[in-house]
Amino acid sequence: CAVCGETHLISELPSLTNRNHLPQVCSDCYHGWLESELNLKSQKEIKCPEMGCKELPNHAEMQQYASPESFARFDALSVRDALTDDPNFRWCRNPNCDSGQIFEPDHSSHIFWCIACGFESCNFLGEGVHEGETCKEFD
Repeated sequence: CAVCGETHLISELPSLTNRNHLPQVCSDCYHGWLESELNLKSQKEIKCPEMGCKELPNHAEMQQYASPESFARFDALSVRDALTDDPNFRWCRNPNCDSGQIFEPDHSSHIFWCIACGFESCNFLGEGVHEGETCKEFD
């Protein structure tokens, strides 16, 4: 292992599917590296621990090599990123709510109403509801 110096068979070392080099880090060190990376970076920034390799672990590899707690965090962050990429998805603006939903404003209303907590906000301004005023007047 390039990290701890212990001797292991190459076939016993964790290997990412898309990498084009032999693995050099043992399972224990790989597990520790994943834990550290998940605490320091977003899941999209976690690259192979070996110098110069830019491969990202895939979902199955994270499930296989990370602790159950770290994988759950990785999985939740991956879902959050996927939802955020949807142009019609809106996160609730209530700081006490972690929910969101698809929101397609129509011409009669642009008020986002969270189905989880009931919080209402203006989809255009990101502010609370401004009844009786247009967005421009409120702004």
